Amino acid sequence: MISATLYLSVMLFFGFLTWAAAPANPSVRLAKSILGQTPNPLRSVLDFIGRLVPQLDRRAGVMKDNLLYANAPLTLREFAGVKTLSMLGGGLIGVVILKEFKSLHPGVLLLCAVFGFFAPDLWLRSRIRHRQKAIVRLLPDVFDLVAVCIGAGLDFMGSLNRVISTKEF
Repeated sequence: MISATLYLSVMLFFGFLTWAAAPANPSVRLAKSILGQTPNPLRSVLDFIGRLVPQLDRRAGVMKDNLLYANAPLTLREFAGVKTLSMLGGGLIGVVILKEFKSLHPGVLLLCAVFGFFAPDLWLRSRIRHRQKAIVRLLPDVFDLVAVCIGAGLDFMGSLNRVISTKEF
C-alpha cells in the first residue's frame, strides 16, 4: 500500500512542474503588458538555477527552437532550471520510494532522477505536437478568411495582417 508521504511528494512534484510551465492567463498577460515582465517570482528562481547549469552550445540552438515551436513561456535558462529542479524532484521521489519499499533496488533512485530530468523534454515535445495540430486545424479557416479579405479588395499582405490581428494563435 502506498503511503501518504509518497502520494503527497508525487503530487507536489507534478503540481510544481505544471505550475512552473503553465501558460500565462489573461490577467498575467495584462500585468506583463503593464509591467513589462511576468510577475512570477518562480521565474527568477528558475533563471538563477538555469545560470548555474552549464549549457551545451550545440543543444542550446535546438532547445531555443523547441521552446519557440511550443510557444512556451520560458527562456532557455528558465527551462534549464526546470530540468534541474525536475531532476532533483525525481530523485526525491526515488528516495521516498526507497524508504517505503525497502526491498527495491537502489537503482530506482537513479531511474527516478533520470525520468525527472527528461520529463520537461517530454512535456515540451507534447506541447509542440499539440500546437502543430492546432495550427493544422486552423489553416482552413485562415485560408477562408484570407480569401474573403482578398475578395473585399485587400491585397494579400493586408489580408494576412487583418486575419492575424483578429485571431489569436
